[in-house]
Amino acid sequence: MTTTSSPSKILSNAAWISAATLLFLWLFSTAVPFQMDEFSQFHALACRYYPLNSLNTFRESCSQYELAPFGSTFLPLRSCWHIGSITSLLYLPLFELWRSPYSARLLGLLYLAAQACILGRLFFADQRWIYILLLAFMPYAFQHAVDTGTVAFQATLIMLIIYWARQWRKSFGRPKDRYPFLIGLALFASIWAKVSFLAALPAILAAVAWELFAAKDSPRLPTGRFLRGLAILAVSAALPLHLLLSSMEHFGRPYYYYFQIKASRWPAWPSPSVFRYFLDPSSGAHLVFRVPDRPFTWEGLALWFLILSALIAGSVALKKKKLEASPVTVYFGLSAVTFLILAFHRSSYAMHHTFLAYPFLVLALGHALAAFKRSRFFLGLDGGFYHGQCLRLCRTPPAAA
Repeated sequence: MTTTSSPSKILSNAAWISAATLLFLWLFSTAVPFQMDEFSQFHALACRYYPLNSLNTFRESCSQYELAPFGSTFLPLRSCWHIGSITSLLYLPLFELWRSPYSARLLGLLYLAAQACILGRLFFADQRWIYILLLAFMPYAFQHAVDTGTVAFQATLIMLIIYWARQWRKSFGRPKDRYPFLIGLALFASIWAKVSFLAALPAILAAVAWELFAAKDSPRLPTGRFLRGLAILAVSAALPLHLLLSSMEHFGRPYYYYFQIKASRWPAWPSPSVFRYFLDPSSGAHLVFRVPDRPFTWEGLALWFLILSALIAGSVALKKKKLEASPVTVYFGLSAVTFLILAFHRSSYAMHHTFLAYPFLVLALGHALAAFKRSRFFLGLDGGFYHGQCLRLCRTPPAAA
């Protein structure tokens, strides 16, 4: 279904998605208990709105993660030593309207809704149907609703960067500098949000390069104009990132010290349990529920059969229509590469540590399933498997605090 931009269509989609979001939030939260790590974006706000938090001088104290980017003036730029407070800024308006733990989960679902809108524009599909399919994609939706690693914001930016790269390509006839500028800012914002985004950076840059030059419908761009856009992208990402990384802590250490620590932990032989986050659908909830540590489940293998069937069928349908099928292979490959980079890090043990591979898998499925009419059937079965796993978790004891 082709998207339209009429005001009535926009309002209808917004009302429909809002109702689906609130219904999902209510049903989800009645069955899934809270987990401490999903409130990291609340840390900076708690220090600002509840002054007695300053009495805490132990773990997660209000001044522990401050940085001084401008001389001796310290600012609350982090919520944890490796997590930035940009997600706190985005959460602030919602927190002002609804000071409830449920509003943190609502923010994650709003990121998911934003992704549905982006995917709808990328594939000219009905945004409402895409949103329902994302909600049924259990580990993906679960990680957004219980965002224990602040990765929902990063996943949204990955899709937004791909969309801006495609718009940049379409503007090659009369290049618009705002797209490389926005891509650069998005890269900075993602790294500020969490250091682990560096693991997805190779795949992001490869995807942008592919969107600009390798796609069959890519027009030729004069070298001078491309270099100008590339310079704008680099400066818009590098300047604020340099300012952030050179900021000093209260302890006298620059922020880039933690990037060095992260780099020193890679590569390392991955734990076998890391692979279960793709082979066992329910394992994504392991921080909330006592999920058995299984290397795989038959449901997970059946799900991957459906995913691979959808990718192959989509590629065949694209070729029959004489359209380009390589995006399916490219984005599936980028998903695998990103997962391996994350898996070979010594600190990877939780679902959110490998989650940044999922957006590329969603993009691969989007390219494949946009090609033929039975895409709803494949994704309906796909979501059915994951939703069944989510319902099974309701009967699983909560994880120990």
